Amino acid sequence: MADHFLVVSNPPHGEIQPQAAAQLMGCAAADIRIKVNYAAPEIWLSDTDKESARAKATGLVQAGVNVVLIPGAVLAAVPPLQRAEAVQLKSSGLSVKVGAGVLAFAGAEPAVAVVGRSPKLEARRSSQAHVAPGGADQRPGGAHPEARGISVSTGPEDSVFLDLYVHTPGGWVAARIASSEVDFSGLGDKMQPSAQQNVWQVIEGFNHCSVDERLMGVAFRRSIVGGRAVHLLLGEIDEDLGLIPPVDLASRLSFLTSKGRLAKQ
Repeated sequence: MADHFLVVSNPPHGEIQPQAAAQLMGCAAADIRIKVNYAAPEIWLSDTDKESARAKATGLVQAGVNVVLIPGAVLAAVPPLQRAEAVQLKSSGLSVKVGAGVLAFAGAEPAVAVVGRSPKLEARRSSQAHVAPGGADQRPGGAHPEARGISVSTGPEDSVFLDLYVHTPGGWVAARIASSEVDFSGLGDKMQPSAQQNVWQVIEGFNHCSVDERLMGVAFRRSIVGGRAVHLLLGEIDEDLGLIPPVDLASRLSFLTSKGRLAKQ
């Protein structure tokens, strides 16, 4: 498939020059103001020519817009989120029970914690978006993504979730810990009365962790890039990537734009 280079917003932004940014984006200055107010990282531009994409990204930075350039292949290589069923804190680190077994993370391993909350309305819309009146799956390609190991949920309605990305000896591994769906009894004496507080107990189990809270309260949306729906663009990069829901895309982008802070810790 074609390689793409993605210009991704990385909020918060600086002092914006709307006209200059709008010229690069090919939109009205008023649209730029709306875009920069969106709290979550988002794909704004795509180009199959790396230098062209780099020039646009540089121009946007000069216009006060915080963006990064991410190759599409890098976005596709982010590990899929495995949904947690239970967590347990041990002296050796954190164990996360998922459908495929148990993920064992050492507390010394670098981690990125993407914390978010998806509004109830958006969660309902996402769950209904591809279902026809007769119940048939209308997703591109026909195959239901859950059968292919792809998360299709926008996260639990109106509850905090933690997307935990951990750099293990075998590479990055990712798990979604939804506060309303996970058994936290394995935290032992560190277990808190609130499920949301327990999410933070998990984060504190890592010595080196970059925490990203930009997805808190975000109304996750399917954006338009170059006049096309973003999932069509993503499908050109990788078939499975084109099937992930907006919250998972936002999580991956948050991870990629936050993991650089680990080197500064």
